[in-house]
Amino acid sequence: MKQRLQAPLDALKAFPGKYEIHITIFVPDQGALQRFIGFCAAQEAKAIVIQLSSGRHCTQPMLCKRIGGEPDTVWAHVQALCEGMISEGFAVERLKIEAAIDNANIPQSDEVAAQLPDYCYFEHHLKLRLPADYDLDALRKAVREYRGRLSTNAFWRNYEHMEQFVTQRIRGGAPKAGEVLNALRAFLAANEVTIVKEIREFNIYDSNIGLDADWGGASAEAHP
Repeated sequence: MKQRLQAPLDALKAFPGKYEIHITIFVPDQGALQRFIGFCAAQEAKAIVIQLSSGRHCTQPMLCKRIGGEPDTVWAHVQALCEGMISEGFAVERLKIEAAIDNANIPQSDEVAAQLPDYCYFEHHLKLRLPADYDLDALRKAVREYRGRLSTNAFWRNYEHMEQFVTQRIRGGAPKAGEVLNALRAFLAANEVTIVKEIREFNIYDSNIGLDADWGGASAEAHP
């Protein structure tokens, strides 16, 4: 039987340590986007607009902030961020919490991972630098073989090269996640694709996993 982590605080307590918080909102126009950017700056958080390569909700503005400490303190901070955004007139679409992979209780075996809720999975982000004329359609199809999905930061502006992210979502223990990541790394290296940054996390809570429908959510990435 799977564990029930019904509330964000339950998830924080189950995997104590350091976290990255993502709060996705709805932004109706450019004016609201500028207000959102200002709000994030005032909260010492990062405002990003993720553009998925496919899906029902391709454009996702979100606040991102790294927080560490006692779970109750972290949850109080997250609640304050959400309430502050709502008071500013923003509709909160999703709360996603990711734990550092060296937090306590990160699953080391497939058997332990199988007992966790469906939104608990390893997530890898590889930031790529590509020539401006790179064939993204071919790359998009190729990385799917390695459980990868492409996205970009809508704020990125550079006409000499492109920046893309490959995201993997893998259910299972840490060794399995590492194997899948290594296979993707090897593929990119063989095709002379430059990885400029890599982030590895373990997702522990998602209030609206359906927001990524048809892009390649965790449910599609559970098994080979």
